[in-house]
Amino acid sequence: MISILATDPSFGGSHNVKRALSVLDKTVLICTHPDKWRGRPAGTIDAIITKENAKKCAQTVKSSRFVFLVGGSAIRVIRQLPGYSTWAPKLNLVAWATDSYYRERHKEVNRTLKALRCKQFFILPDNSLLPYVPRNSVPLMHPISLAYKGERSRRVTIMHSPGTRTKRRQKGSAVIEGVIKRLQLEYDFDYRCLMKLPYKKCLEQQALAHIFIDKIGLVGVGLGKSGLEAMASGAVVVSALHETKCTSNFFTPPPVFMVTGEEDLEDTLRTLLERKDLADLGHRAREWIAQYWGLENGAWLNYFRRFVNL
Repeated sequence: MISILATDPSFGGSHNVKRALSVLDKTVLICTHPDKWRGRPAGTIDAIITKENAKKCAQTVKSSRFVFLVGGSAIRVIRQLPGYSTWAPKLNLVAWATDSYYRERHKEVNRTLKALRCKQFFILPDNSLLPYVPRNSVPLMHPISLAYKGERSRRVTIMHSPGTRTKRRQKGSAVIEGVIKRLQLEYDFDYRCLMKLPYKKCLEQQALAHIFIDKIGLVGVGLGKSGLEAMASGAVVVSALHETKCTSNFFTPPPVFMVTGEEDLEDTLRTLLERKDLADLGHRAREWIAQYWGLENGAWLNYFRRFVNL
């Protein structure tokens, strides 16, 4: 049995990890129960750690042949299991520290994983240049579903998906929409901002985009999950991806149009709106996802198994 411990049971993160690993063995997703996940469909989570069932969850993890901690905050999950410090170092355990919890508490996470004798440390490529990332860390993206291939209209559609009001600031949404308004005075295209949609509905909408704006480099850099999902559907993705961050010995740089600010974004969108090969560019993006991070075609699992003995 494979146990996956996470605080975030979202479909795009730990749930897809579960789907990817379930082809190898029975896979159990265990997490805490923050209120924001109560609305998730049945089957998303196999076990929720509460005071009443902590011992049962501990027994499940102890009996697993492989344990995957998803997210830096997953150390909070394993710490809620009785006696973890005694039996956890004996597990076949790897960790994937991908969240703000790790960036803010990296010393605590690194120290805990060392005490647990963690065998492999994965991290998002965006974080691979951070000075506190342990040596020999391996860049790893989320498993990305290839099930949503876009059926696009003739009229060009540009989309942006901040998801929530909080993330609008993080992704530079106000600046993005200012650029869009100026360009709509010159070009004929549709614009959609995806907010507060169920995950599946969001994927269905993203698959209609010709051009997808992930984020701009005002607050942070990187290629986010929504950008990867848009690539998987065949959209041309624009993001504040630092050109060196995905260039490594592990995989080739993603075919993403990098922008660093407002002026850069406007110039890039203007160029794309005048191109006639958006479909070809989108196909190239989808092929890149299929090569490295595809869920259904097993590409993510093949990459993962290069570094973990399963």
